[in-house]
Formats: sequence, structure tokens, C-alpha cells
Amino acid sequence: MGISCELTEYELLHDTLTHKLYLSLIPFIICIGFLGNILTVCVFILTDLKRQSVSIITIALAIVDSFVLLIPVAILWLEKILKRELTDLSSFWCRTHGLFVLFSFSFKFYFLFILFRFF
Repeated sequence: MGISCELTEYELLHDTLTHKLYLSLIPFIICIGFLGNILTVCVFILTDLKRQSVSIITIALAIVDSFVLLIPVAILWLEKILKRELTDLSSFWCRTHGLFVLFSFSFKFYFLFILFRFF
């Protein structure tokens, strides 16, 4: 006879050290990464480095990395804060959630591939 567990992920992880660290460190990581990407873009645009093809690729990578930080990572963090899946909130979000996450991850590779083809 098997024992069934009726607890959800949120009930199992609630008030654990791992959960508290996750909730407090993710916004810090998102902010540091986003500020780093903004500084990268500013440095390469405002200096003479903007004329080199490597600079254009680095700027593009910083912009796309910002999408990855803001869309999937922030969505996962919001789900932990709200203690529920965002796909349960509306039928629209349920249908488009995967699209946003997959688009933000795969866009980086397609965008860099296109840049490498032209530079």
C-alpha cells in the first residue's frame, strides 16, 4: 500500500531556509544583472568601441540577456511570491506563458545567429 502526499510544492518549501534565500536573492540577482547589462550597453555605445562588430554583438547579447532576466526568471519568482502558478490565473496566461518563456530563451540564439551572419 502506497502513501499519497497531498502537499503542494509551496506547502513543502514554506518557511525553509532555501525558500527564504530564493525569495530574497532572486530580486537582487535580477537587479545586478539588469544594471550590468545597462552599463555594458552604455559603455559600448558611448565610447569609440561602437564601431567594432564585436561591440554590436556584445550590445545585442546584453539586450537579449535582459529579456531572459525579466521574463522567465521574474515569472518564476512571482509564482513563488504569490504561492500559486500564474497559469492558473487566466486562460490567456495559461496559453501564452510557455510562449513567453520559450521565446525569451530561444530569441537569444536566433538573434546572435542573425548577427553573426551579417558581421
